[in-house]
Amino acid sequence: RLSRDPITMATIDRVSSPGTRARAAMFEKISGSTPRPKKPRKFRPAEWVWEWICFILNPFAVGRYILGKVIELIVALTIAVRFLYVSMFGLPGTGGVQPIAQIVEDEGYHVSTHLIRTRDGYKLVAFRIRARRRELAARVSVSAITGDAAEAAKNKDLNKNKASGTVLLWHGLLDDAFTWVAQGKRRSLAYLLADQGFDVWLGNNRGNCYGQSHDYLNPNDCEFWNFSWDEMIKFDLPDTITYIQNTLKEEGKVGPNGEGVKLSYVGHSEGTTQMFGLLSDHPKLASKLCSFVALGPVGKVGNISSTALTTLANWNLDKLVWWMGFRSSFMMLQGSSEHLFISFAAYIAPSLVDMIITLLCGPSNSPMSSPEQRKTWGSHEPGGTSILNVAHWCQSIRQKSFQKYDYGEKLNKKRYGRPRPPMYDVENIPKKLPKLLVRGTKDALVGAKDFEWLVSQLSSRSSMKDGLSVVQLPNWNHTDYLWDKNAHIEVYPHVMEFLKEHQQWHHVHQSEIKMSGSLRPESKKRKGSTRPAGDRS
Repeated sequence: RLSRDPITMATIDRVSSPGTRARAAMFEKISGSTPRPKKPRKFRPAEWVWEWICFILNPFAVGRYILGKVIELIVALTIAVRFLYVSMFGLPGTGGVQPIAQIVEDEGYHVSTHLIRTRDGYKLVAFRIRARRRELAARVSVSAITGDAAEAAKNKDLNKNKASGTVLLWHGLLDDAFTWVAQGKRRSLAYLLADQGFDVWLGNNRGNCYGQSHDYLNPNDCEFWNFSWDEMIKFDLPDTITYIQNTLKEEGKVGPNGEGVKLSYVGHSEGTTQMFGLLSDHPKLASKLCSFVALGPVGKVGNISSTALTTLANWNLDKLVWWMGFRSSFMMLQGSSEHLFISFAAYIAPSLVDMIITLLCGPSNSPMSSPEQRKTWGSHEPGGTSILNVAHWCQSIRQKSFQKYDYGEKLNKKRYGRPRPPMYDVENIPKKLPKLLVRGTKDALVGAKDFEWLVSQLSSRSSMKDGLSVVQLPNWNHTDYLWDKNAHIEVYPHVMEFLKEHQQWHHVHQSEIKMSGSLRPESKKRKGSTRPAGDRS
């Protein structure tokens, strides 16, 4: 029943829902009268001014108002950037962005994709690149026709070099395997190594665009992203090395004494951190390596000059983000707002991207210039990681130490059995392992003091046992090792020469070992040959 009370009528008049309006109409039909209209409120300037003064003096009200406007602006910008990005590049994963395997195949190299399952259930995609022998033979023929004798001799030597060994390339923070093929044929390190006859493998960390699968966890769950580079050291890197050795063993390739084939390892940024941490905790794993090349080696980061990361760490923004409940992915490639904004900025305003890279990594030796390079970079970078991984780096900057993630005293006791997280002792790394450290003088993420500390930890008191080599590059920053247009001239020759010098050349078939229990007499070196005569790999 509807009351004829004026207060009830005023309430019905204020509410604008369809059901309320229908009841009001029914009341008019039954009673034959209309509700009393609401008197308009008179404008009183004094009350209006007082209300605004109270609003301004209330910080919570002002904060909610500003936050609401900022969210509206972000949503509007996200929609605009997404529309412009899709119109220029296409939707990610639907043909607009080429996968690595397709890129390598289009360059004329043989590529295979491998799914690696870690011991804790993550599924990582790795790529294997090898040069086609027909391609090398074609280069010799073309060079002979054009009359370029030097190029023809060089390509002929490449064609004779069938298998120089196996090398694993590992990317850095917020990156993926694409970084090793980003500059195309004859400029990217992966292609140059394949041309030299190396069996090239490209690894990926959990959390980037090639490591977002798990046996039972979903990437939409926070538990999936509960990792830092501690887990990458413990699982991702050693499990990938084991997978590669097992794959080569199935193909009949083993070491000279029947053990697994030794690998050469080339890491960049966080990829060097993973190997430093792995060899610190497990020095015996150095027996699986021929050599270790570190581009932009990162151990301690207490004296870096990166404006962006030091601000993030010193202002404890990682703790603020964690407290606000953001505990999953950071700059994930597949359609995230951060990636769309960076991709669009890379194409429209390259100077803005150069400024971001300068704040993070230092001034670049040669900024991205061509529109095609900017478009390719924006389509594949950044690869993404977890917020916990970024928080681990912020902890390392504040504490100025090379240690595991600090969960707090209570969780540290459960996880480590001690209130403080344990350190990575770099001195445990075998001194005899050949190591090449490459650092740019303007690398904002590898401070001069941190680099000196790292060299001192890796060096041996006896120069006879010291396998450490150091290369300093004037005016190079943290990304120039991979993206600089002259990297194939100034950096990669040092890397390839070092890998060849310390490479394991013996790839022996298992059948030969089973026949005699050791190498056959025919496998002795021929005169003028640097490889065993019995090697058929």
